[in-house]
Amino acid sequence: MEWAITKADLSHSEKSGVVRFVERMERELRNGGTPIEGFQFLNSPLEMLRFTREIEEEILANPEGADLYVGFQNSAKLAKERRRYRRILHAGVRLTAFGVGPAPDFPTGIHPYWTSLKPDRHLLVNQWFLVSSNPVPIAFVGWETSPQDRFGEGGLTREGKSFEGFVTSDPRVITALIEYLDHVVAGINQPGDDLADPACELPDSQRMDVEDDAVPVMMGRDHSSLVLDIPVRRILAITDLHGSAEFYGLRGWATELAIANASQLVLYEMSAASYLVSPYPEDHRKQWQRVLSWRDLLPLGRAPLARQLARIQARGVEAGAILPTTHGFRHLAEWASREDIDLILLPVSLVRPGLLARLRGYSLDSLLEHTDRRVLVVTDSGIMCAANGQESSAVPDTALSAARAAVA
Repeated sequence: MEWAITKADLSHSEKSGVVRFVERMERELRNGGTPIEGFQFLNSPLEMLRFTREIEEEILANPEGADLYVGFQNSAKLAKERRRYRRILHAGVRLTAFGVGPAPDFPTGIHPYWTSLKPDRHLLVNQWFLVSSNPVPIAFVGWETSPQDRFGEGGLTREGKSFEGFVTSDPRVITALIEYLDHVVAGINQPGDDLADPACELPDSQRMDVEDDAVPVMMGRDHSSLVLDIPVRRILAITDLHGSAEFYGLRGWATELAIANASQLVLYEMSAASYLVSPYPEDHRKQWQRVLSWRDLLPLGRAPLARQLARIQARGVEAGAILPTTHGFRHLAEWASREDIDLILLPVSLVRPGLLARLRGYSLDSLLEHTDRRVLVVTDSGIMCAANGQESSAVPDTALSAARAAVA
């Protein structure tokens, strides 16, 4: 992967080359695998600033073992952020900073690892970025698209300043980007040098086991304790495609709840949403935007999700799936309204989600803001806590505080 805007990128009608760069990054790092996930385009400097502050605060709150690679464009910009980055350094975060010019003046003993660059507006390392593998894997890149005489000069709101960028939590991007930045630090990829394609080997901490996509049997034959106090025709439960244990358990409890209440079960595959690739074919896209059967999913490349549905149906439950095209629970709420969902099930992890999930609108508070449908939070052990509406005496431990305590 060449971490720069190339001549080929600039030859496209999209003048800045950033969109072409992102398409090339997605294609090369994907390498025939699943689409890049946790990705969002950004073009508002103020929204970009909000993302960077969220990342910095997350790292300050969890500094042990944390790393942070930061692009400031030039040393003067880091000097203006001296107070904030002194706090980050004093917290023990391993900080590696990049920019044009000499290292800024920091107190003795807490110097950041400063890498001085030659000016080059086309290299990613000369842009505004924050990348971290710990505590939360995340990469933000703000590519400045301002005229040459304004590049790297002045604040975000200066007349004529413009940026295009992205944020992602995909480990393939983060791993490859950190390797590139480490090469820059080591002098292997100083501006003007050739860059060999880095290997995209994931560290053990970022590997994920292949999911057993069966549906676990949670309650055996007696489902009386899961009978709800009101009729529920359709239940929606979140799932993913890539082996998360919490969604594996949630599918099991959702299936038992559907059996107990003679309900249909709709799986909402959260991992389908991507800013780069639509889950639907280009031709006749609108006809696919509905609740899909397991047979519908096979030509769309969602075989693991098709197996989840088939095994739910083997338990005697009518089941289908939704493939969202947009991140966030506002989009889920729109689907719930359109498909007349009566009950939404969330895993307890989304009561207090991680940084990128919050930024992209995946939180219990966000869902409750946008839906009037009944919502239950489900713990790993099957405790179901009412998040809104009338609490059901038939569902064990209906206080939402129990869910919050489970993740405290």
